[in-house]
Amino acid sequence: MKDNARLVPELAFAALIFAGCGWLLLHALDLPAMSALLPVAMLVLLMVLAAIRAATVLMRGTGPTGLSIDHPLRAAGGFAVLILYAFAVQLLGFYTSTIVMLPLVAWIFGYRNPRGLALATVLFVGGIYIIFSLLMGQRFPEEFFQV
Repeated sequence: MKDNARLVPELAFAALIFAGCGWLLLHALDLPAMSALLPVAMLVLLMVLAAIRAATVLMRGTGPTGLSIDHPLRAAGGFAVLILYAFAVQLLGFYTSTIVMLPLVAWIFGYRNPRGLALATVLFVGGIYIIFSLLMGQRFPEEFFQV
């Protein structure tokens, strides 16, 4: 029964993700259809995953046996970086902020392989650039260094 003390942070974490995504989803729906496609898909998926996480914890009736919030400061740090990212996109631009944010969040959550971080960042940002900027002609917030 001592694992039941872990239920509250796990459920709070899932609820926070769900609520935050719901709030952001309201704003994403105001974007033009093509611009809203990626944010809406990602936010809905995160809401589904948060709901699954909460249901899994509740069905077990005890603390989780898989993923857990063993390091609440890591979770808080991850949320803080994501909030900073939202502001940084407007100040620094989408690509610059994303190139900094991806490895930083991965590092906060414990992934320490520099090659893996670099590869994932290049693949993710490069993929977004090719798909959304080149193929779909979507515009992202301008980079701070552009005239």
